[in-house]
Amino acid sequence: MRGKLIWTLSLFFFALQFVFAQEKTITGMVKDESGQPLLGVTVTIKGTTRGVATDFDGNYSIKAKAGEVLHFVALGMKPIDRPVSASTTKIDVIMEEEAHELEEVVIVAYGTAKKQSLVGSQAMVSAKQLETRPITNLTTALSGIAPGVQSTLSSGQPGSSATIRIRGFGSINAGNDPIYVLDGSIYNGRISDIVMQDIENISVLKDAASTSLYGSSAGNGVVLITTKRGSKGKKEKPSFTYSNNLGFSTRGQEDYEKVGAMDYLPLRFQQWYNDYKYNRGATDEQAAAWANYNMIQQYKLEYMPYAGVNTYYQYAGGTWNYHQTQPTGGNVFPAVMMMDGTLNPNITGLLWGEDLDWERALFRTGIRNEHTISVNHSTDKMKSYFSLNYLKEDGYRIASDYERLAGRGNVSYDVNNWLTVGTNIGYSTMVNHSPTTTGSNSSNTFRFVRSIAPIFPIHQHNADGSYVYDAHGKKVYDYRKSRIFIPNYNPVYLSEVDLLTTDNNSANTRTFAEISLLPELKIKLNYNYDVLRYTSKQRYNNIFGAQPDGLLEINNYKGATTTFNQLLDYNKTFGKHNVGVLLGHESYKYDYIESSMGKKKMAFLGIDEMSNFTQLESATSKTDQYTKEGYFGRVNYGFDNKYDLSLSFRRDGSSRFHKDNRWGNFWSVGAGWHLKKEAFLANVSWIDHLKLRASYGTTGNDSTSGYYPYQTTYSFVNNDVQAGLRIGRYGYRNLLWEKQVSADIALEFDVFKHLKGTVELFSKESDDLIFALPLPTSTGITSVNKNIGKVQNRGIEIELTIDLIKRPDFKWNFTANGTILKNKVVRLPEHIRELGQANGNYRYMEGYSIYDYHIPQWAGVNPNTGHAMYVIDAKTYPNYADVNHAHFRGVDKDQYAAYTYDYNIAKRDFSGSAIPDLQGGFGTNATWKGFEFGVQFSYMLGGKAYDSVYQGLMGRDTNSGTAAHVDLWNAWKKPGDVTDVPRLDESTAGQYVSSTSNRFLISRTSLMLRNLSIGYTLPKEILAPYGITNLRVGIAGENLFLWSKRKGMNPMANFSGTTSNLGYDYAKVFSCGVSVSF
Repeated sequence: MRGKLIWTLSLFFFALQFVFAQEKTITGMVKDESGQPLLGVTVTIKGTTRGVATDFDGNYSIKAKAGEVLHFVALGMKPIDRPVSASTTKIDVIMEEEAHELEEVVIVAYGTAKKQSLVGSQAMVSAKQLETRPITNLTTALSGIAPGVQSTLSSGQPGSSATIRIRGFGSINAGNDPIYVLDGSIYNGRISDIVMQDIENISVLKDAASTSLYGSSAGNGVVLITTKRGSKGKKEKPSFTYSNNLGFSTRGQEDYEKVGAMDYLPLRFQQWYNDYKYNRGATDEQAAAWANYNMIQQYKLEYMPYAGVNTYYQYAGGTWNYHQTQPTGGNVFPAVMMMDGTLNPNITGLLWGEDLDWERALFRTGIRNEHTISVNHSTDKMKSYFSLNYLKEDGYRIASDYERLAGRGNVSYDVNNWLTVGTNIGYSTMVNHSPTTTGSNSSNTFRFVRSIAPIFPIHQHNADGSYVYDAHGKKVYDYRKSRIFIPNYNPVYLSEVDLLTTDNNSANTRTFAEISLLPELKIKLNYNYDVLRYTSKQRYNNIFGAQPDGLLEINNYKGATTTFNQLLDYNKTFGKHNVGVLLGHESYKYDYIESSMGKKKMAFLGIDEMSNFTQLESATSKTDQYTKEGYFGRVNYGFDNKYDLSLSFRRDGSSRFHKDNRWGNFWSVGAGWHLKKEAFLANVSWIDHLKLRASYGTTGNDSTSGYYPYQTTYSFVNNDVQAGLRIGRYGYRNLLWEKQVSADIALEFDVFKHLKGTVELFSKESDDLIFALPLPTSTGITSVNKNIGKVQNRGIEIELTIDLIKRPDFKWNFTANGTILKNKVVRLPEHIRELGQANGNYRYMEGYSIYDYHIPQWAGVNPNTGHAMYVIDAKTYPNYADVNHAHFRGVDKDQYAAYTYDYNIAKRDFSGSAIPDLQGGFGTNATWKGFEFGVQFSYMLGGKAYDSVYQGLMGRDTNSGTAAHVDLWNAWKKPGDVTDVPRLDESTAGQYVSSTSNRFLISRTSLMLRNLSIGYTLPKEILAPYGITNLRVGIAGENLFLWSKRKGMNPMANFSGTTSNLGYDYAKVFSCGVSVSF
């Protein structure tokens, strides 16, 4: 029996071995996650060299034995193993895209780090996101791209920068700008000197764990800019890339809806008509005649723009009479307006036609043309990158342009196996022309265009409407003093005879030596030098304008920054332990020299030298120096790729402060926990990545006013008569930098193979804010700066990316981010704590934000009288608030007793904040068979804008000649009218029809199409025969569309929320480009 059992078992195992040893054919199909077949997937028998590849339809066929394992491998996909059993004949596989993002190396303070080990808050912008955009300044590219980063949409002046804020507003009286670090060193030059095509990436550091190593300068965040360098790996020959971007720009911002030339005088006619009818008791006919007379007297007969006025009013016998033909005698005026308030029906049109179009005369289509050539070459020992860029950009405003020539060379060389040296040199020369009146004055070009009444022509005209010509046959510009709107000024003519030119030369060098003491221990020495020189020349003509004798002002500036740091960097892995230690020292020096001179009384127009001017107007010069010294260190520790810890510390000394208070300590601690790698989540298939991180730490803000705020300074007065010395600023030796404490906690996730994002909570408290404390007048000065205040910024940041389609030949994603920011003043100086401190339309008050409006309260329009009403300030004016004294205020005793017509006793109150409830950006990107499409929006929801431009268009016109908004047609006209636009008239109450109040607050909710790009990259197989490695063509647009709550309003122009006439409106840019590499 026993023998039979042994024989049977032997037979069974023999048969089993035979089955497993028998080779059979396995077939199947390989697809991606979207169900598309994958071509070229390698299918091998694991542990052998036998293998096949999938065909066009993803099919494969391979011979295998039971017990063997099929190994599936494809570029960019996660490898998969599938066992072969005795019954297996078919194996279908779905391959997942391999995520390399967490292995990405990113730039951090004084070094690099793997993205997966970061414990701080950092937003990154890659070269791919920048290189196709037709922009000159990188700051304009940051809006809407990352949460917590806000950027203004302000100036269209070529070469101008946007203003950046990171996680709110950390100061009230000191600076709020972040610092910029270019290739490892703080950069004080012009951002527009950095060529966009030279940028490899931008990192925005937002929390203390990311910024504390920059110490007393990093309180407002840090923007790291890394330029391109030679590619790794040996190349037999250099690779060249040439790109050209050709485009045009127009005024991007729509204008407000204004009353046109044919309707302007009928609208303005109302204020005199109402005055005579309701205030003086005139009949309708006499009120109309008097209104016609006053209108002509104000705007002047020579500026009546209508053709065909052939009927008249004549004042005789104490009354006005209407005549069909011109009567004899005096007091005769053209009947521009009829007695029913309409234009004279005989008017045939406008006398001056297109000569009334100031926008057409001042604005044009600007041309933008940029050429860049770069060379990339690497050998076993050397990496190099060289580039040359030329940009010519004509602004859409005449007489404004920007021309730049820039170059960069970045070379590193391995001297031997322990020493690497390198240098990175950038140079830029620039010439910029801009209008002489773009600042905050009444003759600003954009204020002029938006505010001038549409009846005033550009040139002078004869009575028949024909042009007036000078002796040379040129049209004579109109800048006569009889024009009531900014007389003696014409921006078109000024563009020909005035000049504002800036010549700029800048260079930045980054030189290093890296010594490898051990494979894991390196010393790096960095010496960096930046220099910026510019000369601005501003010339005013001697014909007309602000300087009737002519004036020439020349300003020369030189700023030089020297930075020298020494770094000891240690990185070592011990089993599951990863340790990184950074120790460093840094010295920083900034030297500033400036001189200026102005002379007036020009001899000859067109000679822009001081010798052509005879009288000295001004001559000044100054020299400043600012130095810093810092000792710092960072320790990073990681365990088992699950837990990360980072500690950093910096001791900083700043020359801005007294020697007894010059040094301060700044530190941070951050930690990360990779939850997905824990056993309790390892088998949760729908979670691909889950990480919790948190940080806490301190930084500082030393951007106080001046470089020596601890010292008392003096200035001379009456130098040309009897020189005297007075205190300019009272110093305070205990003054310190403003301190900031930041806390951050975030959850990063990647789920369902298609959705990834970050949810982040932050808090940033700024303490020891600098405020001016009042001093007795007997001291001869008004105030002294001290550290007293405190402000808080807290918020939530959300960032999401959804991969809608993930196929090798078609990828489409959607990205969105948003920031909720709450700003609050926590502490104010004692002397303003109770009542707060007014700042224009805002008031600093504990418990409110720095941008909370505190303005007079609007109460609407009295339907019985048409007058504007305001809430009375009953606390300050109790007697006027008494209902028995309502008649003092001109309002009805009963119904409107709480209101007043007298704006001077109106109540001021808090009326909301300019800070949006939610702001951010969203967009989508797609690639398909060489085609690319991308679109990026930025948005704001909530918050309030004070529309001062609209306010200026909504008032009566008392000898100013200002334009009018179409909403003025809704003004009150008769008793019983219910409207929100007060009556236009010449009465005392009429002067308050557009006074500052919460009436002009409007939601900041808005949407901007920031960027749209479409491109196509030709297949490499087509290009290869011609020696071309890459060829891309594309079109792009910037600032293509802005939607806001009111046409013409730009709520994104600044952070304060108040609209302004005094800037260069943003530009809309279209471009086409080509890039070729060989």
